[in-house]
Amino acid sequence: DQGYADAGDTTTGAATDADGETRRRKLKSTGLDVVFIGDSITEQRQGTSHGEHVDDYMSIKEVFDKTFTKDKGGDFDGIAMGIAGDTAPNVLWRLINGDNPYGLEPKVWWVHVGINDLSIKGCSEEVALPGILRVVEKMQN
Repeated sequence: DQGYADAGDTTTGAATDADGETRRRKLKSTGLDVVFIGDSITEQRQGTSHGEHVDDYMSIKEVFDKTFTKDKGGDFDGIAMGIAGDTAPNVLWRLINGDNPYGLEPKVWWVHVGINDLSIKGCSEEVALPGILRVVEKMQN
């Protein structure tokens, strides 16, 4: 169940796509301590790459779960919400357009974004940094 319930009406702030399907989920009381958001390094904490299971990443997932899942002995409850190849504008889009659960308010946001802006997209530091700062600003709001 992942701790989410469908947010079926607009009073929850749910974003919908062209077919009227809810993209945003209303968070049940999960008490998350930390949310990791970012690129492939963040996604690897789920044991996946591009949404597909990767055997080589299972040891990363095990360490993450032991640290960030109280039910598995961790001191904290956390979730890794990364997508391989993501850039700061991609992460910002998801935050603005409801691809993250509605009401997601962890104690700590752990942001890992920017390397793809620099390496894949070829942005300069002067372009990449404002994008990262905009992501942080959106999380603070």
